[in-house]
Amino acid sequence: MSVSVIRLRRSLAASLGVLVIALLAFSCGPGAEYPSRPVELIVPFGPGGAADVAARQIAELASEELGESIQVRNVTGGGGAVAYNEVVNAPNDGYTAIWSSAALNTLAAAGNIDFNYEAFEHVAIVSTETVTLAVAADSEWENLEDFIADARNRTPTVGNSGMGSTTHLTAVALAEEAGVEFEHVPFGDGLAIASVMGGEIDASVQHPAEIMSQYEAGDIRILAITSPERIETFEDVPTAQEQGVDVVLEQWRGISLPEGTDEEVIQRLEDAFTQAAETDEWAEFTRNTGADVRIMGSEEATEFIADMQQQIDEIAAAAEEN
Repeated sequence: MSVSVIRLRRSLAASLGVLVIALLAFSCGPGAEYPSRPVELIVPFGPGGAADVAARQIAELASEELGESIQVRNVTGGGGAVAYNEVVNAPNDGYTAIWSSAALNTLAAAGNIDFNYEAFEHVAIVSTETVTLAVAADSEWENLEDFIADARNRTPTVGNSGMGSTTHLTAVALAEEAGVEFEHVPFGDGLAIASVMGGEIDASVQHPAEIMSQYEAGDIRILAITSPERIETFEDVPTAQEQGVDVVLEQWRGISLPEGTDEEVIQRLEDAFTQAAETDEWAEFTRNTGADVRIMGSEEATEFIADMQQQIDEIAAAAEEN
């Protein structure tokens, strides 16, 4: 056998070895065997609340699509700040996610966290919720126009879930756009509506899940919602825009990961959660809680959240001026 043939064989063997190593490296990349253990989904609020119940529902459905358990853990404190701080500092291996929402936008706008939406990889958005302005069923106000007209003569008291929250900033936006003033009264989630029915405050701005039972019982009247159009749950309730107050603001809920998570991992979770959001079970759940199925993949979700950050920043600045 000639020396040249031997050299050629050695060269081919070496090239094949390099190719095999490259293929092995590719197949063993970050997303190759993901997930190989349960994924933890952190909920920034306490057990039993609207955010927690929704997270557990979508986690169960997405687990079936993912082929691995998604385990929910509640991390409370600071209006969600504690949870977001934990996740932003977690390993970016795809095993720690957060059930994110517009709280991320409002926390950043208020300076309660020292980062914003850009510190995360946003996997998907799976639902949105309108925000409602509600009064007692026996009140004098039949619609938003009545309420605004009264607010031109006095300052009504309007409850919210907490200063700086989505509900508070929605009330700020309504007053700002209408050219009136509200006295903003912070409560915990769902607590303000009891004060409305008791006559302690005039109105409350809340998410649908927090007022659904009172609405169905006929104890409250919803004057307006802040979706871009009417929703099935409150089909007879006009939007703020319909009534001459140009405010569109919705709560969003989705899944986010620490910045720098591998794209294959993001895609794997995006597929699992968006497929889960397409199920009849998720559609029924959202309908029963007053939410809407709204499915966005990673790219669209990131753009949506960025736009909302700009909107929330502007409203928060107006709130500081008042």
